Amino acid sequence: MIDLQVRSAPLRYNVHWFHERPRPRTAIGLTLYMQCRCVEDTPGFVRRPFATKLIDLTANEESLLANCRHNTAYEIKRARREDIRFALEPRFDMFVSVFNEFARVSGLVPLTRSALDDYGDHITITQATLHEEPLVMHCYLVDRQASRARLLYSASTFHNTEESAKRYLIGRANRFLHFEDMLYFKRCGLHVYDLGGYAVDTTDPKRQAINRFKDGFGGTLKGESHFVSLPLGLCRRTMAILGTLRRGRHHHA
Repeated sequence: MIDLQVRSAPLRYNVHWFHERPRPRTAIGLTLYMQCRCVEDTPGFVRRPFATKLIDLTANEESLLANCRHNTAYEIKRARREDIRFALEPRFDMFVSVFNEFARVSGLVPLTRSALDDYGDHITITQATLHEEPLVMHCYLVDRQASRARLLYSASTFHNTEESAKRYLIGRANRFLHFEDMLYFKRCGLHVYDLGGYAVDTTDPKRQAINRFKDGFGGTLKGESHFVSLPLGLCRRTMAILGTLRRGRHHHA
């Protein structure tokens, strides 16, 4: 389990990852539980179902590759032949810069350095490089007690490129990096690789494509839960209403 405080102006609240279930006494505070194993409603909290794909890292490398779909395994092997390399990236600022440029053109919410600082030593950043130039970067939350690495953010350095060769290169590099990440965390003694969520029964084409990408690595679909304490939920709703009112005043100014 990981227990920490995070900042989301103007709030500062407690976040607990990978617990069995929420602790009843924490319901009176500003508390968020992420990916609890409990899938039942809990007094004092709003439960939000969450699904993710988990891969068993106790299998050997050959089995991990054999569990991948044919195209995914082919792309991983091809990336290796093309001399794409795995590396760790210790610089938070570097990842934030790459992610925010990716977010800008992809319509994602930008990332702040402080958001990673809140997680401190629990963060691991990896990258796939070609001729020492980064192609794809991944950011993980690592819980050594739970023996689990969970993907938080992913970004590539080519954005909306019209060149099909570059798009395919990025796709290969991304698959390669996921697989090399698995092997790296396996070497670190972790047992579970978490692909960071799965959109069950989605009709959104983009989410369906992400699901297919994750399905390419095999694994097991697991149902879990997020739990938001009632005080935190109330604070969030109040902030959302105030934000809407501020935007409305700005629009009519």
